Amino acid sequence: MTSLLRIGLLAGAVIFPAIAPAHASTISFGVVTGTPANDSRSWMNTVKGTFTDYATFSTVSTASFSASITNSYSSAAQYISDFTLALYSGSIGSGTLVTSFTSTDPNAPPETQGTKLKAFLQPANNYYLQVSGTTSDTPSYGGSLAVSSVPLPSSAPLFAAGLFGLGVLGYRAKRRKVLVQA
Repeated sequence: MTSLLRIGLLAGAVIFPAIAPAHASTISFGVVTGTPANDSRSWMNTVKGTFTDYATFSTVSTASFSASITNSYSSAAQYISDFTLALYSGSIGSGTLVTSFTSTDPNAPPETQGTKLKAFLQPANNYYLQVSGTTSDTPSYGGSLAVSSVPLPSSAPLFAAGLFGLGVLGYRAKRRKVLVQA
């Protein structure tokens, strides 16, 4: 019985790593403001097998967002199949998909594969990028994200001042009408 238990444990130790996710990492970029100009962040990672990596960040104002991932491969084994970049709002594991794209066009090496995403982000929200894929070798991929604040339209303060002025005129007209009747 002991020898069967040892064989089972040994087989499990050999098989489990082969079917378990090979790589997972989380990078935290903190608050990405996008002010006064572009706020850019980048990272690089070496992967093997099936992997899912995350890059978390949050925003403080409405922002224009772009992200990209790139894998330059010199052999067919370094190609990352189902190389996917996805943007989620919320927390890892329970977020809501905003947008995603999968690079599925293998070319003869040496070649570069990758994808880009663009979106508008809501203020005071948490977001994360999810990068995933599968490879039989140990390629590296690079990623970047950039956030730019969306400026307030120049006509907004003028519109607010106009509404305030109409409110003052309406109040004065109402008050004058009450004084005339008395």
